[in-house]
Amino acid sequence: MRLDRRTALVTGGSRGIGFSVARLLASRGCRVMICGRDPALLENARAALENVEAFACDVGDADDAGRLIAHVRKRFGGLNLLVNNAGVQYASNFLAEDAAATARAIESEIAINLVGPLRLSALAMPLLHAQDEAAIVNVASALAISPKPSAPVYCATKSGLRTFSTALRHQLQGAGSAVRVVDIVLPIVDTAMTAGRGKWKISADRAAASIVRAVERDKDVAFVGGARLLAWFLRLFPGLGDR
Repeated sequence: MRLDRRTALVTGGSRGIGFSVARLLASRGCRVMICGRDPALLENARAALENVEAFACDVGDADDAGRLIAHVRKRFGGLNLLVNNAGVQYASNFLAEDAAATARAIESEIAINLVGPLRLSALAMPLLHAQDEAAIVNVASALAISPKPSAPVYCATKSGLRTFSTALRHQLQGAGSAVRVVDIVLPIVDTAMTAGRGKWKISADRAAASIVRAVERDKDVAFVGGARLLAWFLRLFPGLGDR
């Protein structure tokens, strides 16, 4: 896929992986729109990036998602690339005393990590389908294939996102659509979300480079860094892979 003079929407673009993806796409000659929930962080990101615009919204909110796609249509007239990157991860203890708080966190996590990408893909599809080249990139995690006990909801959303990517890809291919669906499986990445935990992290820039490379090389699925090794171990030695 050629990126020069194309248009892209990157969710969760105010920092971390999304910021690095937006910067790299812009360097390829792409017109980029980023979105995020924090207006201050979003403005700082926009000021630091060239050829990038910003729109404050919560991708987990239906009204915000509608306004975002309407804004993209008004500013760009079309869309070639949707990068569903925005995500949150909460520690979920289902044995905690405050069951109501756990339930609220579940709703928020599912709305942002799973419902948001599905909804945006649906709303953006008319813009994407009208292009000669277009793609939806869904940023998943190695935790989708080997979940961890401290974040069961996050793991479930990323697993669901991978399943959605596969099913939507088959649907679009069967219909002869030019819209591709790219499933990105990342290892732990050094971002604000992973601060203070995990090891062997890759940088946000490396994750972004892998995402953009997968788009340019027309890949359907890209396992990045340690996620590739984990997938191999899980096939051959499931117990060892989980450990």
